[in-house]
Amino acid sequence: MLIAVALITLTGFASAFLNDVTAILLIAPLSIQIALVIGVHPFAIVIAEELVSNIGDVAGETGRVEEVERFLSGPKEGDGNG
Repeated sequence: MLIAVALITLTGFASAFLNDVTAILLIAPLSIQIALVIGVHPFAIVIAEELVSNIGDVAGETGRVEEVERFLSGPKEGDGNG
């Protein structure tokens, strides 16, 4: 299981410097193969990697900070969201 934690951490670190989709496309095939070898269902690792990748993407330089700011600021008048 330690290898799964290492892969998830690697995904978060990679997505801080790459796009989150690119990080997943690079690491998910490796994670699936390792999960099958150690007897863990691959979805458990890949879903965790996707969640960590989204967090790492926002935290990194390629992140979409404006989406987080828009979410935290709440609805604006006239934007159609209430």
